[in-house]
Amino acid sequence: STMAVSTSAWRSFTSVLVRQPQAVGVSRASESRPRKAMPAMLTATSILTLVTHSVHGSQRQRKRLQNLQRKGKRKTQGQRALPRCVVFDLDGCLWSPEMYELSWDRGGAPFNYDAEGLMRDRRGCVISLHSGVEKALNELATDKKWKGVSVAVASCCDVPPWAFELLGKFEIGPSKMKMNELIAISQIHKGSKQGHLREIQSVVGCNFEDMIFFDNEPGNCQNVAGLGVTCIYCPDGVTSRVWSTG
Repeated sequence: STMAVSTSAWRSFTSVLVRQPQAVGVSRASESRPRKAMPAMLTATSILTLVTHSVHGSQRQRKRLQNLQRKGKRKTQGQRALPRCVVFDLDGCLWSPEMYELSWDRGGAPFNYDAEGLMRDRRGCVISLHSGVEKALNELATDKKWKGVSVAVASCCDVPPWAFELLGKFEIGPSKMKMNELIAISQIHKGSKQGHLREIQSVVGCNFEDMIFFDNEPGNCQNVAGLGVTCIYCPDGVTSRVWSTG
């Protein structure tokens, strides 16, 4: 699995380790005074304690460090915590080709299944879901372990109406449920991915740290990771491997 930690939190963590004497209140003037020897080796717990109580650590940074400690304990106990919200990008992440590519070819809506079960646009171009999408959405909808977890999409695609139409026509799983029946929240409009995730977070009512985001663009992942969201960078979209290992 992949966990994103914000750049600011990591810099704060490392800066405290480098400037440890100042962080624990030792000034240059007092360095010549007799003092008790520091232990030869610090444990991971003691380092995190120093960081947590550092004057350089804000309340938000301390909270993130505490979350990391809890996550580490769960990992050592063989447990895997589930997010409260799973968010997917659309173009290039759930399906291909992207909406702007269809517009260049003068294709696009309406979309319909053909006799072979392929989704095609008005010019006959096939729009296909990546190999792990159907499994992921079907599992999120039917597996009891995901009960209570919200599913959302966040997209800056060029033609939002086309995306909404595809969500209403793609069928998932043996029950042939439409994608928009499985997705509780859709943020499909121009803007930053941070803006999308903020809007989704406000609807779900969870912490950013309790969200996971799949995207095929590294810049989007970096942008969203700044909020504290766990990001899964999947350059080839949500494949079977990405979903099973993510």
